[in-house]
Amino acid sequence: MYKEKDDEEKQQKTKELLINAFSHMFEIDAFYCALTEDQVGGMAAFSDNKKRAVNINVKELKKHLGGGKSKDCYEKFKSLSTPISHYDDDTAYIELIEILDEFKGQGLEEELLKAIVDQTSYRVYIVEVLDTQTDLMKSLKKCGFLEIQRRLVNDKSCYSVIYRKIIISR
Repeated sequence: MYKEKDDEEKQQKTKELLINAFSHMFEIDAFYCALTEDQVGGMAAFSDNKKRAVNINVKELKKHLGGGKSKDCYEKFKSLSTPISHYDDDTAYIELIEILDEFKGQGLEEELLKAIVDQTSYRVYIVEVLDTQTDLMKSLKKCGFLEIQRRLVNDKSCYSVIYRKIIISR
Protein backbone atom coordinates (compact mmCIF):
# COMPACT_ATOMS: atom_id res chain seq x y z
CA MET A 1 0.00 0.00 0.00
CA TYR A 2 2.78 2.43 0.94
CA LYS A 3 4.71 1.60 -2.25
CA GLU A 4 1.66 2.49 -4.40
CA LYS A 5 1.20 5.77 -2.56
CA ASP A 6 4.91 6.60 -2.89
CA ASP A 7 4.76 5.81 -6.63
CA GLU A 8 1.70 8.03 -7.07
CA GLU A 9 3.34 10.89 -5.18
CA LYS A 10 6.53 10.49 -7.24
CA GLN A 11 4.50 10.53 -10.48
CA GLN A 12 2.66 13.65 -9.36
CA LYS A 13 5.91 15.43 -8.47
CA THR A 14 7.43 14.44 -11.82
CA LYS A 15 4.34 15.72 -13.62
CA GLU A 16 4.51 19.05 -11.77
CA LEU A 17 8.24 19.34 -12.47
CA LEU A 18 7.67 18.81 -16.20
CA ILE A 19 4.78 21.29 -16.29
CA ASN A 20 6.92 23.91 -14.57
CA ALA A 21 9.92 23.20 -16.79
CA PHE A 22 8.07 23.31 -20.12
CA SER A 23 5.07 25.62 -19.64
CA HIS A 24 7.18 28.72 -20.34
CA MET A 25 7.92 27.47 -23.86
CA PHE A 26 4.51 27.88 -25.45
CA GLU A 27 3.27 31.13 -27.00
CA ILE A 28 -0.37 30.59 -26.10
CA ASP A 29 -1.68 33.07 -28.69
CA ALA A 30 -0.06 30.98 -31.45
CA PHE A 31 -1.99 27.81 -30.57
CA TYR A 32 -5.48 26.82 -31.67
CA CYS A 33 -7.49 23.89 -30.29
CA ALA A 34 -10.32 21.99 -31.94
CA LEU A 35 -12.86 21.08 -29.30
CA THR A 36 -15.21 18.12 -29.45
CA GLU A 37 -18.15 17.69 -27.11
CA ASP A 38 -16.05 16.80 -24.10
CA GLN A 39 -12.36 17.17 -24.95
CA VAL A 40 -9.71 18.68 -27.16
CA GLY A 41 -9.64 16.70 -30.42
CA GLY A 42 -6.63 18.40 -31.96
CA MET A 43 -4.45 21.46 -32.07
CA ALA A 44 -2.44 23.60 -34.44
CA ALA A 45 0.18 26.31 -34.00
CA PHE A 46 1.77 28.93 -36.21
CA SER A 47 4.92 31.02 -36.18
CA ASP A 48 6.24 34.00 -38.11
CA ASN A 49 9.62 35.63 -38.70
CA LYS A 50 9.53 37.36 -35.31
CA LYS A 51 8.45 34.61 -32.94
CA ARG A 52 7.93 30.88 -32.88
CA ALA A 53 5.02 29.02 -31.33
CA VAL A 54 7.59 27.33 -29.08
CA ASN A 55 10.35 29.39 -27.45
CA ILE A 56 12.88 27.79 -25.17
CA ASN A 57 14.33 29.62 -22.22
CA VAL A 58 17.43 27.71 -21.08
CA LYS A 59 17.45 29.45 -17.68
CA GLU A 60 13.90 28.22 -17.00
CA LEU A 61 14.80 24.68 -18.02
CA LYS A 62 17.92 24.77 -15.85
CA LYS A 63 15.94 26.10 -12.88
CA HIS A 64 13.57 23.10 -13.00
CA LEU A 65 15.66 20.31 -14.52
CA GLY A 66 19.24 21.08 -13.53
CA GLY A 67 22.23 21.57 -15.82
CA GLY A 68 22.59 18.26 -17.67
CA LYS A 69 18.91 17.56 -18.36
CA SER A 70 18.24 21.17 -19.37
CA LYS A 71 21.06 21.04 -21.92
CA ASP A 72 19.71 17.77 -23.35
CA CYS A 73 16.20 19.26 -23.61
CA TYR A 74 17.51 22.41 -25.23
CA GLU A 75 19.43 20.40 -27.84
CA LYS A 76 16.31 18.38 -28.68
CA PHE A 77 13.96 21.38 -28.93
CA LYS A 78 16.18 24.22 -30.16
CA SER A 79 15.13 23.80 -33.80
CA LEU A 80 11.55 24.55 -32.74
CA SER A 81 12.68 27.78 -31.14
CA THR A 82 14.92 29.20 -33.86
CA PRO A 83 13.28 32.19 -35.63
CA ILE A 84 12.11 31.62 -39.18
CA SER A 85 13.83 34.69 -40.57
CA HIS A 86 13.56 33.76 -44.24
CA TYR A 87 9.83 34.53 -44.38
CA ASP A 88 8.39 38.00 -45.00
CA ASP A 89 6.50 39.89 -42.28
CA ASP A 90 3.15 38.98 -43.87
CA THR A 91 3.82 35.22 -43.79
CA ALA A 92 2.74 32.68 -41.18
CA TYR A 93 4.26 29.23 -40.98
CA ILE A 94 1.78 26.66 -39.67
CA GLU A 95 4.14 24.29 -37.97
CA LEU A 96 1.93 21.97 -36.03
CA ILE A 97 -1.35 20.26 -36.84
CA GLU A 98 -2.13 17.26 -34.68
CA ILE A 99 -5.44 15.44 -34.38
CA LEU A 100 -6.11 12.63 -31.92
CA ASP A 101 -6.60 9.33 -33.74
CA GLU A 102 -10.25 8.93 -32.69
CA PHE A 103 -11.10 12.31 -34.29
CA LYS A 104 -9.22 11.97 -37.57
CA GLY A 105 -11.40 12.32 -40.65
CA GLN A 106 -14.01 14.43 -38.85
CA GLY A 107 -12.94 17.78 -40.31
CA LEU A 108 -10.93 19.05 -37.35
CA GLU A 109 -7.90 19.69 -39.57
CA GLU A 110 -9.99 21.99 -41.78
CA GLU A 111 -11.52 23.67 -38.73
CA LEU A 112 -8.07 24.48 -37.34
CA LEU A 113 -6.66 25.71 -40.67
CA LYS A 114 -9.72 27.90 -41.25
CA ALA A 115 -9.49 29.36 -37.72
CA ILE A 116 -5.83 30.31 -38.16
CA VAL A 117 -6.42 31.93 -41.56
CA ASP A 118 -9.63 33.70 -40.48
CA GLN A 119 -8.38 34.93 -37.11
CA THR A 120 -4.90 36.15 -38.04
CA SER A 121 -3.89 38.97 -40.36
CA TYR A 122 -1.19 37.33 -42.46
CA ARG A 123 -1.38 37.42 -46.24
CA VAL A 124 0.58 34.21 -46.88
CA TYR A 125 0.35 30.88 -45.04
CA ILE A 126 2.94 28.12 -45.43
CA VAL A 127 2.62 24.50 -44.26
CA GLU A 128 5.17 21.72 -44.65
CA VAL A 129 4.03 18.10 -44.36
CA LEU A 130 5.32 14.68 -45.30
CA ASP A 131 3.68 12.97 -48.26
CA THR A 132 2.73 10.13 -45.90
CA GLN A 133 0.25 12.52 -44.20
CA THR A 134 -2.35 11.99 -46.92
CA ASP A 135 -5.38 13.06 -44.84
CA LEU A 136 -3.71 16.33 -43.89
CA MET A 137 -2.72 16.93 -47.52
CA LYS A 138 -6.39 16.49 -48.53
CA SER A 139 -7.45 18.95 -45.81
CA LEU A 140 -4.91 21.52 -46.99
CA LYS A 141 -6.24 21.27 -50.55
CA LYS A 142 -9.85 21.59 -49.30
CA CYS A 143 -8.83 24.79 -47.50
CA GLY A 144 -7.29 26.33 -50.62
CA PHE A 145 -3.62 25.56 -50.02
CA LEU A 146 -1.61 24.75 -53.14
CA GLU A 147 1.47 22.56 -53.34
CA ILE A 148 4.50 24.68 -54.23
CA GLN A 149 7.45 22.41 -53.54
CA ARG A 150 8.28 18.74 -53.04
CA ARG A 151 11.67 17.39 -52.04
CA LEU A 152 13.03 14.01 -51.01
CA VAL A 153 13.65 13.70 -47.27
CA ASN A 154 17.20 12.77 -46.24
CA ASP A 155 16.46 9.11 -45.61
CA LYS A 156 14.72 8.95 -49.03
CA SER A 157 11.65 7.17 -47.63
CA CYS A 158 9.23 10.02 -48.27
CA TYR A 159 8.86 13.55 -49.60
CA SER A 160 8.51 16.82 -47.76
CA VAL A 161 5.70 18.80 -49.38
CA ILE A 162 5.26 22.55 -48.93
CA TYR A 163 1.83 24.11 -49.36
CA ARG A 164 0.99 27.81 -49.59
CA LYS A 165 -2.18 29.84 -49.38
CA ILE A 166 -2.21 33.49 -50.41
CA ILE A 167 -4.98 35.82 -49.23
CA ILE A 168 -5.63 38.36 -52.00
CA SER A 169 -7.42 40.96 -49.90
CA ARG A 170 -7.76 41.49 -46.18
